[in-house]
Amino acid sequence: MPPGPCAQDVTLAVECLRRMDPKRGRRPRTTPLWGPRPATGVGWNGDPMSGITAKSFNRPDEQRTPPSSTVDVVHLAGLDVARITFQPGWRWSEHLASVAASTTCRLRHVGAVQSGVLHVAHSDGTEADMAAGDAYVIEPDHDAWVVGDEPVVVVEFESAAHYGHHPTAGIDVRGVWEND
Repeated sequence: MPPGPCAQDVTLAVECLRRMDPKRGRRPRTTPLWGPRPATGVGWNGDPMSGITAKSFNRPDEQRTPPSSTVDVVHLAGLDVARITFQPGWRWSEHLASVAASTTCRLRHVGAVQSGVLHVAHSDGTEADMAAGDAYVIEPDHDAWVVGDEPVVVVEFESAAHYGHHPTAGIDVRGVWEND
C-alpha cells in the first residue's frame, strides 16, 4: 500500500502534524457528526475509502483452524472482524495454553455470541455464562470453554487479528494450525 500524503515528504508531514487535534492526537473532523456525508472519503492515511465496506464470513479473507475451532476473518476498512466457531469440548486451557505458552488467555475480547453457551472464568474470580444475543468484553487473563453439546459461534472485533498470535509471548503460532 502506498504511503499517505503525510508520509510522502517531511515538510508535508510537519504540516499534517500541525493540523492534528492536540487533544485527540489525530486530524480534526472535516465532516459533521450529523447530516449527509459524502459517498466516498479519505482515510486517515490519505487513501480513498468508500462509505460502506461489507464482506461475508462465508468468503473470509483468512481462515484459521486452531484445535477444535474455526476462525473466519474478514478485513474491513482498518478493522479485522472474526467469526469463531468453538466445537463442543473446546477449552482454552486444554487446546491453546501449551501453544501460547501461558496458563490463561492474555488477549482482550470484545464481541457477541451468536449461538451456543460459552463459560468464561477470569483470574479475578468472576465467572459468567454467555449465550446467544449476549455482547461481551473479556479482559486478559481468563480461561473459557464450551458448555453443552452445541457449538459456540461468536463474532469478535478486538482480538480478531490476534487469535492464534500471542503478542505478549512474542511468538506467532498461527502456522501451527493452518491447513495447507
